[in-house]
Order: sequence, then structure tokens, then C-alpha cells
Amino acid sequence: MADLHQNLRETDGFISILESASRELKIIIDWDESVRPDPQRGHQLTSIAEQLAIARVKRTVLARRIERLQAKPKG
Repeated sequence: MADLHQNLRETDGFISILESASRELKIIIDWDESVRPDPQRGHQLTSIAEQLAIARVKRTVLARRIERLQAKPKG
């Protein structure tokens, strides 16, 4: 159970990092689009969005697993 809680905390931290990177990259892309188009930045943003979606699913799965384990009668 402690491992699941630790894994959930790590996943939450990972999601925070990805969300921050996504916001920053969107700002960079918006600013950069007026200067010159760069398809690589679009690919980077897509990759971050994909990783963020995977991490959010993982967080949900971990939270549900913890809830199920906590709901089991002890005995």
C-alpha cells in the first residue's frame, strides 16, 4: 500500500512537470509562430500531451487501486 501511495505521489509530480512544460511550450510556440514556423515544436507539444494523458490514466488507476485496497475488510 505504501508503494502505491508513493507511486501516486510520483505520478502527480510527473503530471505537474508535464503540465508546466506544456504551458511553457504553448507560450513559446505562440511567440515563435510570428517569427518562423517550426514543426518540431508542434511535435514536442504533441509528445508532452501524449505523456500527460498516459500519466493521468496511471494516476487514476493507482487511485482506484488504493481505494479498493483500503475498502477491503481487514482480517
